[in-house]
Amino acid sequence: MQDVPPSPTSPRIRKRGNREVRRCLFEATLSAARFNPGIHAIYRRLKDEGKPDKVARIAAARELLLLAHAIYESGERFKVPAEEVS
Repeated sequence: MQDVPPSPTSPRIRKRGNREVRRCLFEATLSAARFNPGIHAIYRRLKDEGKPDKVARIAAARELLLLAHAIYESGERFKVPAEEVS
């Protein structure tokens, strides 16, 4: 039986790309998970679902990366979303 490589949509975390960039992104996520409402919501939801800390942080890091890429592509400045006051 042949080993089938994982599909591109496989949920596995890969160690591809620049190690320093991955490390910086992970460290930036530590701060973003505390102070960015959108990233914090993703992190908290995953933790509430019982996901391990590292899995929740990696998911938040991916979201942070997507956010940074969207800001770069749009050319607009980042605007912190206003927090809802209850």
